[in-house]
Amino acid sequence: MNRALIGLMLMVIIPAFSLPWNGSPGELYPQFALTTAGISSTGGVMSTVDGIYAMYANPAGLDLNSESGVIATYSHPFGSMGGSTIASVGLSSQMKVMYGSFGSIGFNAIYHSSGKMAGYEEDSEYTEDFRVTSTMVGFCWSKGLGGDIEFDVPPTSYIGFRMNIYTMKVGYLSDSGFGIDAGFIRVLPRTRIGFFIKNLSSPNIKLKEISDTEPAKFSGGLSVNPLSNLWISGEILIDIDGQYSGALGGDFRVGSDTFFISAGGGFDTDSNQPTIGVGVGVDSIELNTAFMFHKHLGLTTVADLIYYF
Repeated sequence: MNRALIGLMLMVIIPAFSLPWNGSPGELYPQFALTTAGISSTGGVMSTVDGIYAMYANPAGLDLNSESGVIATYSHPFGSMGGSTIASVGLSSQMKVMYGSFGSIGFNAIYHSSGKMAGYEEDSEYTEDFRVTSTMVGFCWSKGLGGDIEFDVPPTSYIGFRMNIYTMKVGYLSDSGFGIDAGFIRVLPRTRIGFFIKNLSSPNIKLKEISDTEPAKFSGGLSVNPLSNLWISGEILIDIDGQYSGALGGDFRVGSDTFFISAGGGFDTDSNQPTIGVGVGVDSIELNTAFMFHKHLGLTTVADLIYYF
């Protein structure tokens, strides 16, 4: 396997699969393909996504909805690209004490496989088939600030951190890295404001002589709740080079606490492609699916199953 091919794998796979969704659906193999919360609403996850989904977006939201639960996700990104798949499992729980809380914690593990790929030498001579696989194991902590449990006053601000261990394998080559992300959410009447810094501490992956360090990225989002069952959200992402992209989306839910149906949709300036998603919840179980069609890369499908306890 030649160096050029390894370099291509680094540039394509690491930015996409080693980290959860960053709100920029136009990237090749985008992170948002991990959960339906990202792909269906497109924009605003920095400020609206809470609970167990926050492990894949802004970790500050983990304590915003402190229900304990488990999640399993499966994604087949961009059908025209071949047999690539992503699978993930996650667990979240609140750390309650007698007169307060230490916040909420979450643990998730993500696995990606590129499917079988053909290897070639620099003279275009076929060598052998190989796979690119990558994993991420993440630990999240989030805490609400400014509330009072004794007087039933909810927090008004939330902070969160995510520590990630990445492993990547290309053929017989492999390496690992460590990264830290941080987030903040401010809750106002019918409004949420969120900020997220990806790669506050950046992982470094090196295969042979080729090394790749993920750059820092900043996301900011604003969400409004004009109706009790409707959220409208928007956000902007800025990378270290000053490049930015924006997204706008919404999520609508009808039903009760024991049975509901949800629908979401959005659009972003990066990929210029719409996304849609639907879900249903019955008692403690929630099932969601979402889709995005890219005119060049094909259909991305995502499904996740959540159980709250």
